[in-house]
Amino acid sequence: MNKDILEGRGAVNLDVSASGRTVTALEKGLAGSAAIALKEGALKGVDFAAILRVAQGLLGSKSAPARQAESGAKTDFSELTATFVIKNGVAHNEDLKMTSPLVRVTGRGDINLPEATLDYTAKATVTEAAAGLGGKDLAQLAGVAVPVQLTGPLANPRYTIVLDSLAEDLAKGAIQREIERRMGSGSKPGGKPGSDPVGDVLRGLFGKPK
Repeated sequence: MNKDILEGRGAVNLDVSASGRTVTALEKGLAGSAAIALKEGALKGVDFAAILRVAQGLLGSKSAPARQAESGAKTDFSELTATFVIKNGVAHNEDLKMTSPLVRVTGRGDINLPEATLDYTAKATVTEAAAGLGGKDLAQLAGVAVPVQLTGPLANPRYTIVLDSLAEDLAKGAIQREIERRMGSGSKPGGKPGSDPVGDVLRGLFGKPK
């Protein structure tokens, strides 16, 4: 297929068929299924660690323009698994899982093999260890799945960080952590044991209800 997008050791299972007199015709007629399970390799074309650093810098922004991935970008992984259903040369995936000491990635979307393009939505999560090394700001993203839309050429895709969804997840995480802190202490600071920690947090965020 002349597509250099993955490296690693493991298993690749194919059950596909195609017909045509040219490579392009074969690619456009490709149909079937595929599954991959790789270890100690790299996904080429996108650097999710770099994307997370960009997301860190965009916290508080209202919009995020599409950005071009750097030439030669790749994401090293400890393990990667995915299955594909292929029709008319387009491989559709719903269950990508990729892990490394720095980042965890899940995803779903389409890879157009004849056009060598992709339309893919990934969620990248910085690990606690990586967040600790990245300082206070990156620690804000620890455990939060950063949504990223990937489009364009496989070798050098464009990416857009979906800030609305990221802001919502960050707010939910902050509320949950504060609720857990107050429930653990049994009351809000200066309050009486048995007070309502959930109500206290919500009133603190949104004001006292009328």
